[in-house]
Amino acid sequence: FAGCDYTIKPVADVPASFTSAKGCFAVPFVEFPDGLVLSQSQAIHQQLGKELGLWPITPAGEAQAMQAALNAADIVSEGGKKLKENPERLAKWLPVFAGT
Repeated sequence: FAGCDYTIKPVADVPASFTSAKGCFAVPFVEFPDGLVLSQSQAIHQQLGKELGLWPITPAGEAQAMQAALNAADIVSEGGKKLKENPERLAKWLPVFAGT
């Protein structure tokens, strides 16, 4: 993707030092070419966007990108079953994503 090379490794191959020395807790982890190690999907997405030239260049664009990322994290954390049980909540979320 985005013209970059990457390797996906099994969880068993994650060095123990990633969690203790790098301040990370759980997968996913990304180790960048300069040695930076990140976990937390939103932090990984932001850094990848910046390094690959896909991150917005204006402060307003950055704020909107972060809002979209956090909205996605919110809806994932709410889960499909929870939203199926509360169709009114799902109905509130759908226009948010349509406008993103």
